[in-house]
Amino acid sequence: MSGSMAETANFLKELGALPQAERRAAVETAFLAQVGGVLDIDPDFIDGEATLTELGADSLRLITIATRIQDMVGVTIPPNLLPVEASVGEIVELLTGALGHEDPVASLMESQRRRIVEAMARDIYLHDGTGSATVRVTAKEAANPKRVFLTGATDFLGAYLMRELTEKTNAQIHCLVRAKSAEAGKQRLLYNLEKFNIPSEAIAPRLVVEPGDLGAPLFGLPEERYNELAETVDVVLHNGAAVHLTQHYDLMRGPNVEGTRTMLHFAGLGRMKPTAVISTVGLFDTPELEELSAITETDGPRDPGRLPNGYAQSKWAGERMVEMAFALGIPAATLRVGHVIGHGVSEDLAGRLAQAGLYSAAVPEMVNPIDYVSPGYVASVIVHLPRQLESFKGVYHLANPRPFDGEDLALLLPYSPKEMKVLSHVDWLIELRRAAMADPDHPLAPAQDALDDPTRPGEKGYIRQILSRPRVDCSRVVAALEGTGVECPPARDILIEVLLGMPEMREALGEFDFETA
Repeated sequence: MSGSMAETANFLKELGALPQAERRAAVETAFLAQVGGVLDIDPDFIDGEATLTELGADSLRLITIATRIQDMVGVTIPPNLLPVEASVGEIVELLTGALGHEDPVASLMESQRRRIVEAMARDIYLHDGTGSATVRVTAKEAANPKRVFLTGATDFLGAYLMRELTEKTNAQIHCLVRAKSAEAGKQRLLYNLEKFNIPSEAIAPRLVVEPGDLGAPLFGLPEERYNELAETVDVVLHNGAAVHLTQHYDLMRGPNVEGTRTMLHFAGLGRMKPTAVISTVGLFDTPELEELSAITETDGPRDPGRLPNGYAQSKWAGERMVEMAFALGIPAATLRVGHVIGHGVSEDLAGRLAQAGLYSAAVPEMVNPIDYVSPGYVASVIVHLPRQLESFKGVYHLANPRPFDGEDLALLLPYSPKEMKVLSHVDWLIELRRAAMADPDHPLAPAQDALDDPTRPGEKGYIRQILSRPRVDCSRVVAALEGTGVECPPARDILIEVLLGMPEMREALGEFDFETA
């Protein structure tokens, strides 16, 4: 069998006709040709003991390799199923076994699920000495913190957290920032505030930059500084994470699993301090939960191997460690955040989907409501909850009690400057894929790797799982906010604010009556 068979539509048929002993060599030849083509390496010189990352495959090239394999075999193989920390030889064995199966994707997914679940099980532990502190932050100190330790300050939500901490507390804000120096880190923070039109005059004097790395031991801080902060910080807001919708668990575990483990050690060192660990409602994007009418704080995926990507899997592992830390007496809780969009910008895939619908003049039928929350609201809740020390525990859903539903869609469609088609989820996704691949200015062009091909065999991709997600119950947060004056705007209004950032919608929505709608 020649190496060119990888380019034919009969790959699986030809492979099946080979004796068992020759199949591995055929798959190896085809796979190495694809890897070599993407990484510009002669296939004859690819070391079978090397991993794809050691060969130079970054996230984009991993996606390209997965796409090449999909074209080779004619079935969808999600990029997050490529075990990037496995050797090339191990991947060849995995593919050979899967391609010899009646349902290659199901076989590959099942073997990878087992591998990922085993890896997560090994990762769920706490560092020695976690919870060793004999002194606890008092309720008064938590309510009026002098020092707050914040991660993820350079991302979308981080900008609003800095603003909220400045407005609601008098604390110094110690920000862990990946930077060569404190000054360089400070410039990153100020740029982030400017990016989202948040004035920095009042915030800048309160910022203390801690140059470090979320995935490194002790966050990359000198041990003396790490211990000093652990002794003096009153509240911890762990918002930092690596976020990618298609990458493998192996690439997410450093910042998201190791980082959470270190943060929980930090939380229980020196003084036991309230620690808000930010997670995601994306933990519910699994087939097993689709039939629920609503998802409560006590619900969760029973099979983490079926989570749609390495990011959600890493967050699941992090949540298990938060539970372990709480059992040791550390006042840590999990805050699962919904789709954060607002202020004319969207860093969230769900927000891009909303913009893409208008761009392509097509919207999906509303089977389940979509949960949009504003960054200002989410930041208010994150800053408020851990300061209520006596009631701070368990899991909180930072979702919208008034999500976007079919009635909202019907209300907005007449204001569209284009005649909109309402399509099934599959047809809508086909339309978005076509448009995003053809137009570099399309809102989803930067996120093409998250657009699964619904015409290929396999389970629902990430976007169709978002659209199938049941309503997320957030009654604990609503109860905790009672009397504070903090209220989440309706998801419809938040979405309109994003759409107003699109010039073609600004004039059309100028006549929309928020009060009577």
